[in-house]
Amino acid sequence: MLANEKQNESWIILGDLILDKKINMKFPEDFINKVINGNCLDVMKQMPDKCVDLVFTSPPFKEENTTEDYWTFYDKFYREAIRVSSKAVIIIHSATKVFRLVQDYEPKRLMIWNKGFSQYSFRFNPILVYQISDEHKVNKFICNDCLTFQAVQGKRKLHQYEDPIELYTTLIKMFKECLIILDPFLGSGTTALAAKQLKRNFIGIEISKEYCKIAEDRLRQGILS
Repeated sequence: MLANEKQNESWIILGDLILDKKINMKFPEDFINKVINGNCLDVMKQMPDKCVDLVFTSPPFKEENTTEDYWTFYDKFYREAIRVSSKAVIIIHSATKVFRLVQDYEPKRLMIWNKGFSQYSFRFNPILVYQISDEHKVNKFICNDCLTFQAVQGKRKLHQYEDPIELYTTLIKMFKECLIILDPFLGSGTTALAAKQLKRNFIGIEISKEYCKIAEDRLRQGILS
């Protein structure tokens, strides 16, 4: 999930099999229901325009997690996310950056995740919802603007920034027409698990090989925590 980890090659991780380096990945066969180990900006450039229904992700929040100026990095990611999505983009971000996000990347809808009791100073995260076209109006799918789910804490966390799967399934379920879901910062695989639980297709990109293996293990075992 961290953008500054060294990764010069894109791989497809499928169960216990790591396929050889892919120079030119083919869509959809090299992407759908795969966990891809690589830099999301490099991988997304190999994806066609409007090839997924929904981009659903929680990107790095902190400057130290990127190799360049944070907003330069974020802008590159945002532009690619908008390009590859055909219906909507949902970004779960940090309360510390909400004003800049709303000002420079104005969403169609701003939702709130109430995290309940948390060790952090902010007890909420903004959820920014972007509408790609008037043919898929996001407002008609959102039934609640404030969602309350306890944050994942302690030994239950498989990733430093892991979110509860209940939050993800609730959000994805609202967008019933979105059948192919891309998470460019897959982390430990929560988005893929949520998609699998809801019988949707997923594409997961993760720069850490360690977290790719954790995600694959969770998908294989069907662990939803």
